[in-house]
Parts: sequence; structure tokens; C-alpha cells
Amino acid sequence: MNRPTQFGVRRIGEPSPRLRRFEVVGEDADGFLHSFHTDDMQQALDIAEIMRDDLANVRMETHDQGGKLD
Repeated sequence: MNRPTQFGVRRIGEPSPRLRRFEVVGEDADGFLHSFHTDDMQQALDIAEIMRDDLANVRMETHDQGGKLD
């Protein structure tokens, strides 16, 4: 299965590039946001779980409806 993904790092306050349907975002101790973009919800949930080990305030957002997922 082809599941295109993209990973990015940006400063807090910079806008998200909204590359895929789901974005998982977490903050590091230096004030950078690490984001992982995918169209696969299960993959996003798996990445969020992994990111929680190293990053603070990990959250998943959906860009097709403009909202945040809990």
C-alpha cells in the first residue's frame, strides 16, 4: 500500500503546511514543533503514540475539516 507521508520541523508560531489529511504535532524542549503528515488515520495514531515518548503536547489535527481530534 502506498501511504505518502512527510515529516517536518518548524518554530512554534509558524503555520502548518497542511500537507496531508492528518498531522501529528509535538513540541521539543528547544521550542520546535515536530510534525508528521499522513493520509492514514491509523498511521497517525501510531506515530502520536511514539512521539509522546520524547515530545510534549503531542496532538493530532485533521485538515480536511479544519478541526482537532482528541
